[in-house]
Amino acid sequence: MNCIEPDGLIYDQRHCKGMAYGLRDSSKTGCGWVACYNLLHLLGYPYTPQQVCKTMAAWLPFWGLIGTHVLPLYLWIRKHTPLRICLLGNYTPIRLKQCKGGIVWYFTGKGFHFVAFSPTQKGEFHFYNAIYGNKNLCCTLPQFRKKYCQFPFMVVFSVPK
Repeated sequence: MNCIEPDGLIYDQRHCKGMAYGLRDSSKTGCGWVACYNLLHLLGYPYTPQQVCKTMAAWLPFWGLIGTHVLPLYLWIRKHTPLRICLLGNYTPIRLKQCKGGIVWYFTGKGFHFVAFSPTQKGEFHFYNAIYGNKNLCCTLPQFRKKYCQFPFMVVFSVPK
């Protein structure tokens, strides 16, 4: 599959073109399964993108015409790893700074988007598939929210240490 980079992560869902996700193409509405795959890969789970896409597609409302819904995504990922949920505004709670990684759900101005993230050594977070193709997007969660989220808050799912 040409959307996987040598490090095993997906940085650009547009390269998943041709992979069905419900009735739509993953390049258009696959950010939910891509975020789940990236997070599970970061945590060391041995799932392939095809496995995650196929099993998550069974949870899609409206056969995937509107993409992944936040509640089924939360329930699906929760079956695999402990997960906390919070709304994030202008600060990052300590527990998020100490997490293993997570998924952010936010409004881009055009639609809702899911992105996986992992902590860095500098107290920031590395974001995957947020800006398609950008492999080095690192910043704090409030900086990410301020720059990329068009609402005053975003939903953060995190895996505790």
